[in-house]
Amino acid sequence: MRITGSFFLLLVAFLSGYWLNTNFSFSDLSITQDPSPNTKVNRDKPYLEKKFSDLNGDLVPLKKWEAKITVINFWGTWCPPCKKEMPLLSRLSENFKAQNVQFIGVALDDLKAIKSFLESHPVAFPILWGASDVSLFMSELGNNFGSLPFTVIIDSENAILFTQLGEVEEEAFSKELEKFVKSM
Repeated sequence: MRITGSFFLLLVAFLSGYWLNTNFSFSDLSITQDPSPNTKVNRDKPYLEKKFSDLNGDLVPLKKWEAKITVINFWGTWCPPCKKEMPLLSRLSENFKAQNVQFIGVALDDLKAIKSFLESHPVAFPILWGASDVSLFMSELGNNFGSLPFTVIIDSENAILFTQLGEVEEEAFSKELEKFVKSM
């Protein structure tokens, strides 16, 4: 009974997030912080220590891909805006790779659906996945809606530099990334 109740709550959260994401514009809800030395940023939380399953089922920490800047995109195969932004994120991943920026996709989905999606829509960055652990981590990062897509930029010292609830737009997101790359 407990699993059924948890599944129902998770389903309601997903559907609510999807409805919010398709009916409202969240571009104004992005949070940016100036990563200057004078800015007080919480570096105590080990965000990059978080582990999720890779496509082989092995638990992998986000810090496995060492970089000055890590972009984490939370997505799902059932989420139309998520699927729409994947080619853009893949392109940006390639464009920023030389600048020590690592993109990681974290899917809130099941492995079979993820593998099927990636067969026809390959991406240039690693994909991890999970269920309630992904939802809890998104909440910890500031996504209180549980909505997808959700993108976070974290520096190598575990500071959250930027969050975006909803689809990223290429020009605006590229400018944010450039700003952070130049400040590192």
